[in-house]
Amino acid sequence: MAKKNKYRFSKEQLKFVEDKLTTRGLIWLITKYLIASILLTILYYFVFSSIIYTGKDRRIMRQNRAMQQEYRQMQKQLVVLNGTVASLQEKDRDVYHTIFNADPPDYSPLAKRVEGYNYDLDTVKNKRIVKMMTSRLDTALISAQEVKASIDSIKKAFKFLGASVRNIPSIVPINNFAVQQVGASVGKKINPFFKSIVAHNGLDLPAATGTEILAPADGVVEKMGKGEDRSGGKTFSINHQNGYRTRYANVGIIYVRAGQSVKQGAVIGRVGMSGMSMAPHLHYEVIFNGRYMNPVHYFFGKLDAHAYMDVVSAAQNTGQSLD
Repeated sequence: MAKKNKYRFSKEQLKFVEDKLTTRGLIWLITKYLIASILLTILYYFVFSSIIYTGKDRRIMRQNRAMQQEYRQMQKQLVVLNGTVASLQEKDRDVYHTIFNADPPDYSPLAKRVEGYNYDLDTVKNKRIVKMMTSRLDTALISAQEVKASIDSIKKAFKFLGASVRNIPSIVPINNFAVQQVGASVGKKINPFFKSIVAHNGLDLPAATGTEILAPADGVVEKMGKGEDRSGGKTFSINHQNGYRTRYANVGIIYVRAGQSVKQGAVIGRVGMSGMSMAPHLHYEVIFNGRYMNPVHYFFGKLDAHAYMDVVSAAQNTGQSLD
């Protein structure tokens, strides 16, 4: 088939002439087709990218779903961990209040310096953040569970000590105690009257006449002695019903009677000079399962570490008793 020529009407010549494509026209035609192709390609890309996902897109979506699932799991673990920590804090307060009559120390400043959480999160990939935090949450949860088990074992161990740890002598038995108010403790001491070395079974606590004597723990009063013991003067003891007994001698005034229940911190008498005594003081003994204990080791409920060391040193270095 013969090629058909194109004709156009020429206004200059007032006739139809053959339409021949010039170089300029060819360039313009190619340019139009090229621009149209580019625009069409861009249109196709946006249409297909919004409908059809590539392999990389599908992989990123799977990773995002996995990260979201891990994040939800971390949130659940965090809820459990917060509950465990709150329970531990409550038990910690109970232990400190019951045994030490004090609030537990505040560790919040230390928590701010926990190693490993000072990362610049903007420079760490999301996957690494999730993995790091999951690992640390698991470790913290395990540690919290171990601490909880330890506290539970401590409470279980204390059950043999009586109805409550408040039955353990843990405070100084005289009111407004100062470290300087410590005399001779348990051991071989010089008797102030006979100047001979004798066994001293308690702790001398010098105090002004009339100073209140306090119950160091819960218990029941027993073994009253009013004057029949020449050396001890007015005496009585408290059975703490867990192997512990405390005895009080050289007392000025006794406020309790045999068989009476007392609570820790209750006023049970006043300091005096009954019996053989060189000065107003309370002779205080702590007895556990029949053995005389050093009473200074049972002042942990009222003394800090420095005061306790001063009391121990003063009691050990006093060679003469007051009774």
